[in-house]
Amino acid sequence: MTTPPGTVSVVIPTKDRCALTLEAIASAVAAGGVDEVIVVDAGSTDGTQARVAALTAPVRLVQGSHRNAAAARNAGIREARGAYIGFLDSDDLMEPAKVASLRRVLDADPGVGLVHGRTVVVDGGGRPDAAATELHERQRRRAEAVGTGFAGLAEYCSLYTSATLMRRAALEDVGGYDEALDVYEDWDLYLRLSLRWQLVYADEVAARYRLWPGNVAWDRTARGTVAVARKQLAALPPLASGERRRAAYALQRRIAEASNVLVEPRATRSAATAALRCDPRRALGDSLLGGLVLRSFVPRSLRVRRRPG
Repeated sequence: MTTPPGTVSVVIPTKDRCALTLEAIASAVAAGGVDEVIVVDAGSTDGTQARVAALTAPVRLVQGSHRNAAAARNAGIREARGAYIGFLDSDDLMEPAKVASLRRVLDADPGVGLVHGRTVVVDGGGRPDAAATELHERQRRRAEAVGTGFAGLAEYCSLYTSATLMRRAALEDVGGYDEALDVYEDWDLYLRLSLRWQLVYADEVAARYRLWPGNVAWDRTARGTVAVARKQLAALPPLASGERRRAAYALQRRIAEASNVLVEPRATRSAATAALRCDPRRALGDSLLGGLVLRSFVPRSLRVRRRPG
């Protein structure tokens, strides 16, 4: 398949979100610079398929029994004709200037594999949430300070799928999303991309992120964090010694944090101990890690009541 330079495909995976999916499609079609919108439906039963199939170009419907978001996005990549691919979750909205602003970064530097814009947080009804948006901005500033190299992303990642535009060649270079991962497959992708491509931030608002009950549940997010961190630790890349130690420490710390959220004290202490072995000096000065260990000794019956709900 030929991919003309600069062409943009938008991939929207969905299942049983008809009204939200139609809103997402409309925002992508209205955005400038989009050559095609590929909706990957994983077996909706709420009329989504019929409604999308009735839409005209540039919208295309791809149907299949995709087991998770990773598989659906990979199906979209295979169908896409664009040299650049913008992903949009079916509960989010694309900002009009996303493609034009982010594409300029990719056009200017062939070494950039992914560019990420800003996000505005909206509630379930699409109304802006100023407090949540400011939290996203603080997270972004922290992520920029930490960096988008492998060790930086292992430590802290604040890249939202709907705010990204990626180079198709970069996605193919790393094999796309890992379909063995049901959650946090995007973090895993960014870690792998960072080893071969540059990941950069842009200042323009690229997406509206919907904060609502349909977001991935906190316990699934925590388990996904553990799965990705363990996968990366099992095949830690040959980084410079200092960066490798930093990455290993960060991944073990992420496991400890997630295990604490899941109220799994043994796993929390095991990961904290592993982090200590990775970098004793850093671990001994890490108050958060120490706090995780202390909380792991609090009786489970008391801690379950304090889980986020």
